[in-house]
Amino acid sequence: MTTSSTNSIHNVIFDFGTVLISNEDYRTCLDGHCPPETLEAICSSPDSYGFWSYEDRLDGGALLEEVMDDYRREYGNEMAQAFRHYIEHYDETMKSMTEGMEQLVLDVKAAGCKVWGLTNWSSETYHYVGEKFPQIERMLDGIVVSGFEHMRKPDPAFFDLALDRWGIKADETAFIDDMPNNVAAANALGIHAHLFNGEPQARAFLSEQGVMV
Repeated sequence: MTTSSTNSIHNVIFDFGTVLISNEDYRTCLDGHCPPETLEAICSSPDSYGFWSYEDRLDGGALLEEVMDDYRREYGNEMAQAFRHYIEHYDETMKSMTEGMEQLVLDVKAAGCKVWGLTNWSSETYHYVGEKFPQIERMLDGIVVSGFEHMRKPDPAFFDLALDRWGIKADETAFIDDMPNNVAAANALGIHAHLFNGEPQARAFLSEQGVMV
């Protein structure tokens, strides 16, 4: 496959969690580490016990030990132990690559585009990505991880940092992410952004942008 001569998209940025990696298997990770009713609440709404909000702080560059006192004060010792287990065994939440997405990345590369990764991910757990899915780092031309940069999506500065580091232009770039606020922030910068809802829709979006996938 080749890139269409009229195609203005030369780069595609992929989010990691949900987009490339199915990483919300709270049940496997937490089973036996908190009461059953608490586990059900977390599985149905992860931020019912602050998992999302505190993980967001880690994604922004904070370390686990720096947030544990705050978490303990807000949710108590038992839940603090469960949250610590969750972060320290984060690989157990990472079931697989999202269906169809590895092939889509390869097809985008074959179409002549550069492929990049821009992820909100803790610096302390990011090593699990390479350990469990080494093909991701092999496929992508570059990766920017929020936890190492101490900034995260949807901060426009985080997008700008990635574009500058990779030497790419917003209007020549497509972006796929599962969070509406991240998609809105990217669109505001002139990036062609798509709200992820599965590989077929992502593939259709890229085709509409002129990427021959």
